[in-house]
Amino acid sequence: RVHAWLTVVRTALDKDRKIHRPDPPIRTEEGISWKSPPPEWVTLNSDGSVLQESGLATAGGLIRDHLGRCLVAFSLNLGACSITQAELKGAVVGLQLAWDMGYIHVFMEHDSRCVVQLIRGMENPNH
Repeated sequence: RVHAWLTVVRTALDKDRKIHRPDPPIRTEEGISWKSPPPEWVTLNSDGSVLQESGLATAGGLIRDHLGRCLVAFSLNLGACSITQAELKGAVVGLQLAWDMGYIHVFMEHDSRCVVQLIRGMENPNH
């Protein structure tokens, strides 16, 4: 009798899974690579990170010329701050380094949409 009920339950569960199971996400591959800037320009790549356990943050980055050569790399220990503050500090320090080195034409690549919007003035200023 128990086996019969188990068969009924398993059949019902299998039918339910087939009806309600979402389609698996479609995965696509995208080649991502560094794109060189025009001559006389440099590219700044920066990033920030915050350890969830301690709240301690770091930021860093590098500046490359149009041939892909690393002109300078930097890292910072920031103490406790938010991820947005860490990301912004990396961007600001990187830009300052580029300008101090005499580069006024700087492409900045960043993985934080919030930081890009803040720099462009598109984000809520109270963020």
